[in-house]
Amino acid sequence: MDISRGLSSLLLFIPTFRSIQVSNSLMWKVSNASTMISSFLCNSHNYSKFLLYDYFSITSICISYINHNFINSILLMRLLQEYKTGGSIELTKNISFGLAVSMSMYHNYIIKEHMNFTLITFGGVGGAFVYCVRYYLYKRNITKYNMFLTTIWHACSASLLYGSSHSI
Repeated sequence: MDISRGLSSLLLFIPTFRSIQVSNSLMWKVSNASTMISSFLCNSHNYSKFLLYDYFSITSICISYINHNFINSILLMRLLQEYKTGGSIELTKNISFGLAVSMSMYHNYIIKEHMNFTLITFGGVGGAFVYCVRYYLYKRNITKYNMFLTTIWHACSASLLYGSSHSI
């Protein structure tokens, strides 16, 4: 257990607190808090123990933002099928994250007239780039940049969730 590796997860406290203030959706508030907790546990403890919980929290926050019965039912069926066959839900997490970021960019640029669009763009594009770099290095067993990239990922996620709280 290395608590210093999980401290960057506390950046997610800012959007969690903001979602409690401005959002009307209970699921959005709960999934924001769950994401902060799961990220801290995943990064500060043995990575494999809490990875599934972290993926599930990210998927649940995306599903709560999408809030469309047909799309959410497809994502949930995919999540169950992927977990049953492979024991992981990484692909479903990535698909739901991409859909939620796209919807957030649409809501904040088109519907809310540019409200928080810079935060959403920074969080979505920057977060996706950092995730790809981190995954690439992880697959090659290069871990010396992992803490730095995780901190940047949490900053991007925090800005994305903060901006998205206003449009849900």
